[in-house]
Amino acid sequence: MKADVGAPLAPSGLGQLLRLPAYGRKVGGAAEFVVIPALALAASLVLFGIFVALFGKNPLDLYFYMYQGAFGTWFSWQNTLTRAAPLILTALCTALPAQLGMVIIGGEGALLIGALSATAAALTLESAPPLFVDLAMAAAGMIGGGL
Repeated sequence: MKADVGAPLAPSGLGQLLRLPAYGRKVGGAAEFVVIPALALAASLVLFGIFVALFGKNPLDLYFYMYQGAFGTWFSWQNTLTRAAPLILTALCTALPAQLGMVIIGGEGALLIGALSATAAALTLESAPPLFVDLAMAAAGMIGGGL
């Protein structure tokens, strides 16, 4: 009788067990993206709570008021999203070139200079028609942020 040495093994209980570590690595890698930021957030809340407690205030009250101020009412949600949108877009403008291996520094500075340029254009053209002012603000913001 001749044995076929190169034939693959049929899936068995042992074969299934040997495949679990590779699956575990996939799940472990994905869990790492959740666990590490969650631990960083928890550690920062504890450390800041200790800092607040040193000044004689209750950290839990502070965290409640922070939550209320950011998410407690519909207006709070709108205000939070309005203030976060430019920062999210700035982060996106940094993350997209990073996927190509490019390093972008100064994104927040470009945001501020663009906002300053757009504001200066609006104040300069305050008696112009609104559509012209909007276009001038957009152009000034792009030029200022780009420079």
